[in-house]
Amino acid sequence: MKSNNQSILALSLVVCLSGLSAPSFAQKSSQAKAQDWPQARFEQNNYQSTSTVADVAQFMAALQKKDKSLTTYQPKTAPRNTETGQALNAWRLAATGKDPLRVYINAGIHAGEVEGKDAMQIILRELVQGKYPEIRQAIEIVTLPTYNSDGADAQDPLNRRHQPNPDHGVGPRENVFGIDLNRDMMKAAAANTRWMLAMYQDFQPAAVFDLHTTNGSYHGFHITYEPAWATGGDAPLQALNRKMLTDVRATMLPRGMPTYDYGNFRFNKDKQIVAWESAFSSPNLVSNYPTLQYALGILVESYVYRSFKDRIEDNRLYVVELLRWLAANKEQVKREQFAAKARWADQWKNNGARLPLRTEMSFAETYSFEVVDPVKDANGQIIGEKSRTKMDLPAYVAFKAVDEIRVPQGYLVDPAYTEKLRPILEAHGL
Repeated sequence: MKSNNQSILALSLVVCLSGLSAPSFAQKSSQAKAQDWPQARFEQNNYQSTSTVADVAQFMAALQKKDKSLTTYQPKTAPRNTETGQALNAWRLAATGKDPLRVYINAGIHAGEVEGKDAMQIILRELVQGKYPEIRQAIEIVTLPTYNSDGADAQDPLNRRHQPNPDHGVGPRENVFGIDLNRDMMKAAAANTRWMLAMYQDFQPAAVFDLHTTNGSYHGFHITYEPAWATGGDAPLQALNRKMLTDVRATMLPRGMPTYDYGNFRFNKDKQIVAWESAFSSPNLVSNYPTLQYALGILVESYVYRSFKDRIEDNRLYVVELLRWLAANKEQVKREQFAAKARWADQWKNNGARLPLRTEMSFAETYSFEVVDPVKDANGQIIGEKSRTKMDLPAYVAFKAVDEIRVPQGYLVDPAYTEKLRPILEAHGL
């Protein structure tokens, strides 16, 4: 091994021979400061693996030493672990200003969709570093980056082989009992879901983000999104939810990030593309449920065929821009939420409360789409493109309420089911 003096001499010689200037004191200082901050697992090993539950906990513990306003978070009455004993680790970053807007950010609910989990570590580090003072002042954040914590540690290169993954693989979609946690918001069968419902009662978020990766549409958008749609949601509040996402879309496009409503192409009987349509309006999804709690909800879906590195960066950029919008529109969001609660209270008081039995997709706009004709390898990953075709298509990305009925004064429950039903209703705050 060379001595320290020999190493310095060798470095000086290389610099002289190459004609380059040696790093300045300021550059050295900056590099040293960067090394002082915790590094996520993918940063440590050049994107060879995504974070485990322990990796995230270690990163956050190191970050907490930099800012005491970053604390571990546990909702009152919530389970601390999954049914298998795996920890449900969440963190809360307090705002620097008064009366902040509260935002909950969920990641890793499908453990094969990992970039949101990794991006959230970087976003919190940047906030603690002071990079987004307007967000830090106006927004208080709670995040659980490894929501499907059982799946987060079950990494396997055979999972989701159609997406470019780190070498060590990613987790499965479901939890260990085969439950898709993103279909469990109403039944609350899993400990993870009961944790989230307890978070609603304790933290009372004004907005909820749920970070995912698409399953395989060939649309070319870096991010697709969806606002909270569910039967019974307040229409003006849902309109503000949509405005938030279209505003961010307009902001991101000139920066080289095309985004649009989550969905897929609609085909006619001759297999020709005729429209674009969204998918879900049911409240059992994490991103739709917030509208039933007078909150904004955002489904964030990374484009599955972009690289692991690009998907992390896409998540980072997009989530930061969502937070910027909320910070800039904090008072409007609060006013609309207050008005939504007042509208429902007035309807109930005047015996005029009505709720729809279902929703239907409706036309929102005509938009210019790029249809990708992909070249794929044996695993289904896109390794090239034959062509991209621009098509102006009608977009059915909104939902309208249909079959409204008057809300009854109450419900009768068979005594045989009361003990099973009571804890579920209480978990939802009823």
